Formats: sequence, C-alpha cells, structure tokens
Amino acid sequence: MIEEIKKDFPLLENRNIAYLDSGATTQKPKEVIEAIKKYYENSNANPHRGAYSLSIEATEQYENTRTKIAEFINAKHKEEIIFSKNATESLNLIAYSYGMDNLKKDDEVVISIMEHHSNLVPWQKVTKATGSKLNYMYINENYEISDEEIESKITDKTKIVGITHVSNVLGTINNVKKIIKYAHKKGAIVIVDASQSIPHMKIDVQELDADFLVFSGHKMLAPLGIGVLYGKREILNNMTPFLMGGDMIEYVYEQETTFAPLPNKFEAGTQNVEGVIGLGAAIDYIQKIGYDKIQEKENEIIKVIDLEEQIESILWEIDFLRNKKGLDYSDIAIVYPYNKKKLKNGKTIYFQYILRKALEEAKIPYMVAEDEITNITKKVGITISNIYGIKNLEYKAVIFCELEMLYNQTIGDTKQDYQINDFVGDLNKIYLAINASTSYLKIITTFNEDSSEIIKILIKSS
Repeated sequence: MIEEIKKDFPLLENRNIAYLDSGATTQKPKEVIEAIKKYYENSNANPHRGAYSLSIEATEQYENTRTKIAEFINAKHKEEIIFSKNATESLNLIAYSYGMDNLKKDDEVVISIMEHHSNLVPWQKVTKATGSKLNYMYINENYEISDEEIESKITDKTKIVGITHVSNVLGTINNVKKIIKYAHKKGAIVIVDASQSIPHMKIDVQELDADFLVFSGHKMLAPLGIGVLYGKREILNNMTPFLMGGDMIEYVYEQETTFAPLPNKFEAGTQNVEGVIGLGAAIDYIQKIGYDKIQEKENEIIKVIDLEEQIESILWEIDFLRNKKGLDYSDIAIVYPYNKKKLKNGKTIYFQYILRKALEEAKIPYMVAEDEITNITKKVGITISNIYGIKNLEYKAVIFCELEMLYNQTIGDTKQDYQINDFVGDLNKIYLAINASTSYLKIITTFNEDSSEIIKILIKSS
C-alpha cells in the first residue's frame, strides 16, 4: 500500500528521500497537480466576474468545491464555507471581524498555551484594543488540558475560546467537543484550529457544534495559499467584512457601500481559484484512500514499564492481529533496532532470547530475517528482524520494539557522542520500519524521565 501511494507523489518518485515534514506542508499527489493543470489548460477565467461561458465554467468549478468542502466537514450550509489564504488569515478574520465588534472591557478570551502563533498573537492585539483580557489554559504533566483547567479558566466572563484540535508542537489531541460543550454552557463561542487534525481524521462540525473551524489546504495535500474558514451562518451574517473590494461588494455609492451576502462578503478581490480547484482534488484523494486506512497506518505507541510488560504487549498485539484483524502469522513482523555490529551491551541479545522463548511458549511460529530474505521468500510464521533486515521487506503489520535501544541519549549532552546527524539517522530508521508496514503499525517502548529525545517526541505526538 505504501509503495503504491508513494507513486502518487511525483516529488517522492523523483527524489530518493524520506519526507518527514508534512506538519509544515505536505507533498502533492498527481491528482492535485493534474487538476490544477487541467483548470489552467481548459477553464481559466475569473469566477463571478463575467457572463461568458468560460467565466461561468470557472465559477461552477469554484462553487462546486465549496459544496464539496461543506459536505466534507458536514457544514449545514455551503455558504458557511469561506475561502482564505490559509488558517492564519482565517483566524485573523475571526479576531478582527468578530472579536473587535463583540468584545468589551473586562470580557475574557481563553486559548490554550499550545496554540500556534496565528491563534495567539491576533488575540493579544484584539484584547488590548478592546480592554478585554487574554487567559490561557495550561497543560499537565501528560501534555493535556485537564477538566479542572477547562472549568477554572472558562467562566461567565469568557466570550471567546480558541483551541487547537491537534497541537503542532506536542501532538496532543484535545477533546474539543468537551471544551465546546462547556464553553457554550458559559455563553462563549469556540474557534477550532483543525490545521493539524483534518489531514488525519474525519471532522463533523455539526457533531462538534463548533462555531468556527479553520484549516489550511497545504497541510492536507492541496496547494499553498488556500485555506478555509467555517462559521455558523447566523454568526457570519452578523459579522463585518475583514477585507474590502471586488466581489464582496453589492452596491457602491459615493458615501456608503452595501455588501454581498455570504459567502462573498468575506471573499474580497480575485480569489486563488487554482488553489480552490487543487483543494477539491486533495479532498477527493483523501476520501479515495479513506480516513480508516490513514488512521490504520498511523502508528500507535504503547508505553510500557519494563521488558516483561513489553513482551506481554507483543503477545497481545499478535493475538489481536490474528483474531480481530484476520491476519496470518506470515503477515506480521516484529522489529527491533540493532544488528550485531551496533550492539552496545547484552540487552538486545537478551531481548531476542526472551522474545523467542515467549513465542515458543505461546506456540507461535517465527522465522528470523537474514540478508537473503525477500518479499517473495516463503514466510514461515512471524518474521523477527532488526532494523536493517526489514528495510526492503513489506508486511501487513509491524510491531516495532525496543525503541529505547536507539541511542538512549539526549541531544547536546556533553557526556554522550550524539549529534544532530545521529538523531536524524535514527528517525530515518524509524521511518524504514514504518514503511515496512502496509496497514498496521504498533510501537512498543519503555518510557521514563531518562528516555531519549526520539522516544519523547514520539510519545508526545502519539
């Protein structure tokens, strides 16, 4: 599955790289690139600006994408979808069009401490201008916002709550539905930043009851320069425009102007039509793959205390994959980091011994991957492999163990010979193991205060 999907991305086909920066921007599949190319070759015109056939055709494509996005996030009305440059512009629009008009002295805005600057700095400006106050919900030792923190910070004075669905720094998935429900109880509206969540999970704005929701296209396989603002129709209708001019005008007189109805009221000037077309194609691509498949592929990390608990978790996963997922033993690989050349101590040898003993006691057949094993080699039972033996192989399910054996050190520790290049190299080893899995990946690792930076990053992002 992974290799087939990789072929959909020209850059990944053309360059032999492991791209690990999708949180900043994603690579673009052929479907998106071709959709933009097709638009420019066959339909390029300014939408909403002409009565001739080409402009009408461009308008139809533009508005069809709006309908597609409304269905994608289950908005009640298509005019609740506003196109912007990105999530940053969407958040600024809300801050200045809604915040400036609705916040008064001593009102409060509450955001989390894990917000992106674009959902923080505008509220600093707006609260200072209106005499309102900006408060923060802080995280606990598990990098989560506790119920106590939510209930102590969101009060009767709170008018606006801004919350990231998934933190771009920590990877924390916030319980936005709970926050929305509590904020509404207190009379506040809620803005959800879904930039990091919508590429990975299905979002239903009606089910969440979000007042606003924003995201950027380029983080979900679409072109740069296109974003989306969703807002409840009744709220948007009462907001003043953020930008003026172009198609957001209904009538202009010498001393006053009337504005077009939704959604045009918030889409001033010539829009990024190619970005809209590309975003529509990106949504089609995501739906073709399916969120269920995307989430199956994304790794789940199990934190264990010791080796015994790790072995127990491995056996549980094997049973789950066999009896719940319907996989054969030959569909499963258990991977650990080191080969003999990189052993630092006897722990890895002991781990292999304990693992084999546990499999034998459970009467689970296994084989050990050697250099000559390939994808066409007849597999007898579960494959046990180090990180090097697995690199050219493919399995439906991979269980990655003993992650802590990857240089259990900290970057910058003067007592350890561990540099940035080593860190990146170890991340690439993890990437190799991930790509050996076509459907299901589980990472099992011990975690404590002395765990390596790699483990801490993975734990925080799980």
